[in-house]
Amino acid sequence: MPRKYFPIILMLSLIFLAGTGQAADMAFDPSGDYYMENAQGQVGSLHIEEIKADRIKFSMQAAIPAICGTGMEGEAPFSNFRAEYSDEFCKKLIFKFELGQVTLEAVDCGFGPDEKCSFNATFTNEFTPPPGNEDEAIADIRMHYAAINSQTSWLESVELESKGWGGTGEKIEAYLYEGEVRKITVTNPTKSGPHTQEFYFWMKRLIFCFTNNVLEGGYVKKDEKPDVNRYYFSHDKLLRWLDSSGQSVPPTDKRFQERQKEILKRAKDLSAQALAAVK
Repeated sequence: MPRKYFPIILMLSLIFLAGTGQAADMAFDPSGDYYMENAQGQVGSLHIEEIKADRIKFSMQAAIPAICGTGMEGEAPFSNFRAEYSDEFCKKLIFKFELGQVTLEAVDCGFGPDEKCSFNATFTNEFTPPPGNEDEAIADIRMHYAAINSQTSWLESVELESKGWGGTGEKIEAYLYEGEVRKITVTNPTKSGPHTQEFYFWMKRLIFCFTNNVLEGGYVKKDEKPDVNRYYFSHDKLLRWLDSSGQSVPPTDKRFQERQKEILKRAKDLSAQALAAVK
C-alpha cells in the first residue's frame, strides 16, 4: 500500500475508536491523588492508579458526618471516563472522571443493613490551581481550618518534646489522619510567657499558620494587644499575612518573603518529626 494513504487510514481508525470510546480512554490518564473536603463536612482522599487502558486500581478514605466513614481499595474496569466497582461492603461505587476531578457516587456502603449509606462526593486533583482570586483562596483555607479543628477529637495524636528556636524545651502535639499530618500545635516557653504556634496541613502541604505570644490569663504586657499573627498559604506560597492589628502585611515588605521561608521550613521540620514518631 502506498505510504501516502497511511495518514488517512490512521485518521479513520481514530474516528472509529472515538465512536467506541476507546480513543478517549487511550488519551486520558485518570491516575493521581485527589482530595475532598466541603461545606457539608465530607472529607476524604482518593488515589487512582491506571493498571492498563481499561482498568484502574483505587484506594479511598472517606468520612461522611453522621452517616458513615469508610476506607476501601480495589480494581475496577475503566471505560468512557467511568469506572464501576462493587463488593460485599458496597453495593456500588461509580467513578466519573473529568480533567482534575473525580465525581463519586456511592450506593449502599456499610457493614450492615442499619449502617448502609449512599452519598455523592467530588474529589479534586491536589495539583489543580487554587481558586481564581485571593479572597476565594482564603475562604477555602478557612473551610479546611474549621474542618480540621472539628476532627481533632478522633484524629490520631502524638506528643513530642523538642528544643525550640531559642534552645528551650517545647511541647509539640501533632494530629494525623491515615499517615498524613493535619495539625501541629507547639507551645514554647519564653521570658514573656508561652509562645503558641499552630500549623494546619492539607494533602501534605501547609495551608495555615497561627502564632500567639500571649501570657496565660492575660496579655504579654499590660494594656497591650496580644501579638497574634495569621499566615495563609497556598501551594507553598504565602498568600496573606494578617498582623496583630488585623492588617495585611504587604508582599513588598521585606519581612514577607523571610517569614514565608521561615514558616515553610518550620512546618516541614515539625511534620517530619511527627511522622517519624508514629512509625
